Amino acid sequence: AHPEIDGIFTITDLAAVDVIKAIKKLEKRVPEDIQVIGFDGLKMTLATDYLVSTIVQPVEEMAKTAVALLLDVIQGKGTPSRTVLPVFFAEGNTTKNVIL
Repeated sequence: AHPEIDGIFTITDLAAVDVIKAIKKLEKRVPEDIQVIGFDGLKMTLATDYLVSTIVQPVEEMAKTAVALLLDVIQGKGTPSRTVLPVFFAEGNTTKNVIL
């Protein structure tokens, strides 16, 4: 219905896998016809590549920060209006080679 679409950014890597299945049913190729990027950095094991090209989130740091923020609220210290944690792009086999 939308032949101009050449890339899809999904909410999670597992959603990206589902999108890839749908793309293949449409007889399109990933990444040649449509590139797909997930958003959480899912790997099957530490030694393997990423399942899809993805934005990797610092899960351990997110958990520690959430606990620290919760403890601050409990202790009446309030919360910051914004917390920024580092993320990075990890290229998998669902995007064309990117030169950054």
